[in-house]
Amino acid sequence: MIKKGIACALALHMGAFGLAVSSAQAATVSTQMQLSAAQGQGLRDQVLQALARDDVQQQLIARGVNPAEARQRVASLSDSELAELQQRMDQLPAGSGALAVVGVVAIVLLVLDLAGILHIFHRR
Repeated sequence: MIKKGIACALALHMGAFGLAVSSAQAATVSTQMQLSAAQGQGLRDQVLQALARDDVQQQLIARGVNPAEARQRVASLSDSELAELQQRMDQLPAGSGALAVVGVVAIVLLVLDLAGILHIFHRR
């Protein structure tokens, strides 16, 4: 009787552990995937460097945006969002003048507004 109970409990535990094991998925990583990941990190670093500038941080604070929160949001952007942000930044005039700073701040504010973090641009 006891042996039968132990055997049932052991079978139940063996079955439960068998279900808990998951299989590993292996795949090759292409060069294109590696390059896109590296490009995404490079774009992220560029935007974070722009956000680290004092004049950009002053503009963010003037518009009611916490610079630390803006950095967190940029760090959490997907690669496609970063590519779109880079494309918009490339369309801005060259140079690090006030217009470029305002452009970067406007893009960051737009991304934060689209993400639902800030409500700067009122929708009707």
